[in-house]
Amino acid sequence: MRKKGFLSITTRYLLHLSGAGAFLSILLIWNASYQQKQIVLKEMEQRTLLLCESLGNASSLRYFLGDTKAIRYLFDKAIEIQDVSSILLIDKKGAVEIQSGSMSGGYTPQNILETKNTSVWRDENYIHALAPLTIQRQKARGVMDMLLDPSQPNDAPSNDSLETDTLGYISVNMSLTRARAYIKSLILRSVAATLIIILFGSAVAFYFFKRAIITPIQDLAEAMTKGDLTERAVVTSNDEIGELANSFNTMLQEIKKSRYELENYNQTLSMKVADRTKDLEMALNSLNEAQEKMLRSQKLATIGQLASSVGHELRNPLGAINNAIYYIRDSLKDTEIIKSDQMLAEFLDMAESEIQGATNIIKDLLDFSHVGQLQLQPTNVNELLKSVRSVIPVPENVKIINALDLSLPIIMVDPQRLRQVFINLITNAIQAMPDGGELEINTRYENVGNDLLVVWINFKDTGTGISEETMKKIFEPLFTTKVKGTGLGLCICQGIIETHGGKIIVESVLGKGTVFKVRLSGVTRAVQGEKA
Repeated sequence: MRKKGFLSITTRYLLHLSGAGAFLSILLIWNASYQQKQIVLKEMEQRTLLLCESLGNASSLRYFLGDTKAIRYLFDKAIEIQDVSSILLIDKKGAVEIQSGSMSGGYTPQNILETKNTSVWRDENYIHALAPLTIQRQKARGVMDMLLDPSQPNDAPSNDSLETDTLGYISVNMSLTRARAYIKSLILRSVAATLIIILFGSAVAFYFFKRAIITPIQDLAEAMTKGDLTERAVVTSNDEIGELANSFNTMLQEIKKSRYELENYNQTLSMKVADRTKDLEMALNSLNEAQEKMLRSQKLATIGQLASSVGHELRNPLGAINNAIYYIRDSLKDTEIIKSDQMLAEFLDMAESEIQGATNIIKDLLDFSHVGQLQLQPTNVNELLKSVRSVIPVPENVKIINALDLSLPIIMVDPQRLRQVFINLITNAIQAMPDGGELEINTRYENVGNDLLVVWINFKDTGTGISEETMKKIFEPLFTTKVKGTGLGLCICQGIIETHGGKIIVESVLGKGTVFKVRLSGVTRAVQGEKA
């Protein structure tokens, strides 16, 4: 393991390569920029001098003849050339006779008195060129002869000398602004090209260095640090690193021989243990499920037998008691006893109410014992829900909202059993809203093919909701949260819906409300094409 604080070979190589690349980049960029700058400035000087000499040659004779208008026209055309800042015609005394453009760069006509020959020089922002306006005396004599009247005597002295006279000077000033911008762009392109070349070269160099040295060393180090000795050092080089890797691989091979059989045996043993554990878990799950089903079946069967027996045994005595109370009430209705004793009438009403409550409990017990017997009939579920609402007292502070699918087909179900389920669920929803609220009842259906339907009847209230602990037990027989409840209502509802091949799904949020979703799966249409 590399000691903390020491740089790796890769890091040191990258640092050295980066330093060398940076030094080489600076050297190349400086040299390229200097050479390019000199070339551009030299070209600008030649252009300025050439323009100045051309204007001087074109203006000498015109100036000698005094044709300043033609010279000014030449200057105005020349000033339109790119980068030309100003053009001056200066006499021998340094006075400016003709000027196009603006003088700049600290240049004054008096500089010409110091430089009588053709020359070019530059300052920080401009290139200046100076060319003399010259004419040969013989040429000037010829021009004068042409201009004089031949009929008049010519008393001018003859001078056929080829000596040249200087008439004045042409000065051209050219701006370096565009040239400097061009030089700057050339330098930037040179920098970019140089950096790309150096980066590419560094990447190539690093690639070969990594491939030839770093990668073999890393592979060997990684193989050495493997605790399970399952990795071999793959080094293809034939140098010292390759020999070291081959020696390490030979050592690994010897160790792996002794570990292979042990690992293979452990793996086989683990697989056998896992298979046996999986089989035991599956068997245990199946046993638990079978046991739960058996206990539930036995429990329901026992409760059903007890409910049927108790229901039949209690129905007749309660009927006799109810008849006796009816006879007593009928016998005393016109007597002084019932009129004078108000408590007697109240006790008779109380007895009838309690008998009715006991009769309802007996009815629940008998329904629980006969929940598997269905009488299928063509039924309009929407109409069945409307008839159920008419027999259930609804408090004024409870609002019932119907969202019924009017296209719901007539289906084959047991209407009396479904009626019992709807009454129970609506009654429970109303009781869950003691302070008032809304109960939404909606229906919908789905076609699953071959005249089979999935019908949903949902009851959504805004009541107190059901806790998670209570949700787990609400369908258990004899479980109830009501003071006078039997704990059989929802259990009977679930049995009726499951006998129809359906299911009751409950969703609730404590303090916000509950939704009971009745799902009838695979029910058939009663009449093809008939709608609810």
